Amino acid sequence: MMRELMTDEEINAARATTLNAHYTDPRIVDVMWGALEKAGVTSGRVLEPGSGSGTFIGRAPQGVEMVGVELDPLTAKISAALYPDAQIRVEGFQHAVMPTGAVNAVIGNVPFGGFSLIDPRYNPRRLSIHNHFISKSLQLTAPGGVVAVISSSFTMDAATSTARAEFARYGDLIGAVRLPSGRSNV
Repeated sequence: MMRELMTDEEINAARATTLNAHYTDPRIVDVMWGALEKAGVTSGRVLEPGSGSGTFIGRAPQGVEMVGVELDPLTAKISAALYPDAQIRVEGFQHAVMPTGAVNAVIGNVPFGGFSLIDPRYNPRRLSIHNHFISKSLQLTAPGGVVAVISSSFTMDAATSTARAEFARYGDLIGAVRLPSGRSNV
């Protein structure tokens, strides 16, 4: 059935992104938007660096200009159709060219993985994909802006402080919340 609905290019792109396609519960999205609003993010440009079909975009408050970056072309088309007022960029985040300080805030669920993407300007230390997304997001956010992302436990629990030191170069940690793992503690 999918083969009949999708081109070979769309199927290959979907296969390439399956590892990092995460669903984010809208309840979590709403809490994150609530935190951004309390931090003063009620207008301006807000980036979702791995936007998928646009859950964060669709739940953004009025007055916010959303910019989504999505690698998978079919998923980006879905997002653009659902949210025609948002700017949806079809490209890998490592290829997204934006000026430093281009957005007021960043929100999203970054892709996780033990591999790095080539991005000489924003990832010269070859941080893992999730840490690269956070570091680049911090660099693209204007002074006084806020970055609110979901990442894996490997961001805060890493044995080395390389990524955390990189983040500290571009922003201050306001807070962190460890989400439940879904595993029983019995």
